[in-house]
Amino acid sequence: MNRRPVPNPKDFDSTLRFRETKYWYVCGPEVIKKQGWKIYISANPNNFADILASVKNLLVECNLHFKYIRTINSLRKLNTGNFGYSQIGKSIVLYLPKPKDDMVQQLMGILNEYRDECPVVPFAESFGNDLPLYYRYGAYKGFTIELDNLKKGDDRTDYDVAIPKGIKDPFAAIRLDEINRSDFNKFLLYYPSFESITQQGKCGIFGAMDMRSKSFREVILKVGYPNGQVQADGRDGSDFIRRELYFYNAMSQRGITYLAPELVDSYDEGRDVALVLERLNGKSLLQHLLNGSLLSAHLEACWDIITQIHENGLYLGDAKLANFLLNEDDKKVFVIDFETSGVIEAGDTVPIRTFDIQLPIDKDVRLFDCMHFLASVLFDYSTGQYEIEDRRINLTTLCEKDPESSTQRWAITRLREVLSANDLVFAQKGTHIDKQKRPSK
Repeated sequence: MNRRPVPNPKDFDSTLRFRETKYWYVCGPEVIKKQGWKIYISANPNNFADILASVKNLLVECNLHFKYIRTINSLRKLNTGNFGYSQIGKSIVLYLPKPKDDMVQQLMGILNEYRDECPVVPFAESFGNDLPLYYRYGAYKGFTIELDNLKKGDDRTDYDVAIPKGIKDPFAAIRLDEINRSDFNKFLLYYPSFESITQQGKCGIFGAMDMRSKSFREVILKVGYPNGQVQADGRDGSDFIRRELYFYNAMSQRGITYLAPELVDSYDEGRDVALVLERLNGKSLLQHLLNGSLLSAHLEACWDIITQIHENGLYLGDAKLANFLLNEDDKKVFVIDFETSGVIEAGDTVPIRTFDIQLPIDKDVRLFDCMHFLASVLFDYSTGQYEIEDRRINLTTLCEKDPESSTQRWAITRLREVLSANDLVFAQKGTHIDKQKRPSK
């Protein structure tokens, strides 16, 4: 899908006042008031420029103060949750010290063609009907609002204060009904969540209770978010979780589900997808690495799992320490998170990996799995830098690295073995890794 570039404000109105920040174009007359209503227009990277083009004239004509995200790359980060879970979907923000029903109703009409295409904005009220339009009351600067001469914190991660107590909702009369997803809601009632483990643009992972179990049991609930973290090919959060469900089915057909937590239940109807998984008592191997408790035996167990996955015609896609878990009850290692996994012969790979390793091996996903896993063991996590530029891996540098621990020695030895077995030597040139002729001994 071709994405239109994000326009500069002067491209659609030469007289519009605006300024630039690192991530935003801030447009229109400055707001004097310190608090009031904020309207959020949600978008994904594929339709953002179109949505902006559709609403810009109305925003300028109404002389509004508004801001919009400057680049598609920043929008991608916003919708992934990199700027905070509460910021997902807030691609265009309008500031309305005084509510303008007529203007909002015009927006609703304009945005109707983008129904059910954009991420949900967390902790905000929806205008309904799957429109990419949300609102809440809050501070325009800082994180404090004043109500009845009392200062209160503006908690943007709390849905219950989207409309603070004592503030009348000026848009209640024009809101539309929400789309009915009663069957999915009934499914979720069997697994009530009590803990939010991870919230991302594509999905939510929760600790939940299994109300269908005859005895007390905690489970993991993974819910895909429609229109969340939309990719260039249109795949979204629901597609990622659906892909994980398909991979569980593929493992079941091959008799290797013992490598992963048990799939307890699932829901897959229309846009709604959820998995219910066995909750293991343990931490990821990345956590063990960071706290100094990772052992070479753990890495051997991971390597064996990767081998079994490959021998059964499957691949992991994002093989890394964070996706292996050590169960404290039986000290066994399990593989988790199959949102980018698949069947080798299907050829439907997802180009999303934690580390940027460019190999001269056409479509050899097994080699990618091996290299990616070893990179996750040898990566320097101490820097705290996780931008994609920081995660570009130079295999030559890794091979030449002096091991600082038994686990690094294990990984470097494996890396050299894999390179040798595939008759490969690598030299870094910019961001690409080129195959070279092996030197004679």
